[in-house]
Amino acid sequence: MPIKTISALIISIFIFAGCQNSKSENNIVFSDMRDKLISTANFDNPSTEDLKDINTAQRYGISIDDIEEGFVYSTKNENSDKIILAKTKGGASVENIEKAIANEVSGLISSWEDNVSESKKLKDHVLKTKDNYVILIISDDSAKLEDEFDNFFNS
Repeated sequence: MPIKTISALIISIFIFAGCQNSKSENNIVFSDMRDKLISTANFDNPSTEDLKDINTAQRYGISIDDIEEGFVYSTKNENSDKIILAKTKGGASVENIEKAIANEVSGLISSWEDNVSESKKLKDHVLKTKDNYVILIISDDSAKLEDEFDNFFNS
């Protein structure tokens, strides 16, 4: 191989490696993300559930085979405040979790359609995927919680 080709290949590798601006998902500690989101949300009368629990997962239409870790943080008060975070196993699991959580949102929208403030909160929900993580945020502080989530992926 000519030296120019080898040099070009090496330079390309360094450029590609240098363009990696976000943390590898392997560097993200799930419990740190969970704890940060929960402390930021600070819901009144909260409840935390493990999505790896088969009964909890089934209630949300999630297969525990699709996730490595996950939790649901919600309030027992009469409102729709909720965070669902799932670290998926990747591939088709990401889409499966997105669909299940989207169905949860649809059900909540129907349940709260007669409540103006909750309907607005649900309309402004955040449902997003980064790497193998899928998150749903329903809160008056959705933007702030979304920023906290995003910070885990930024260097």
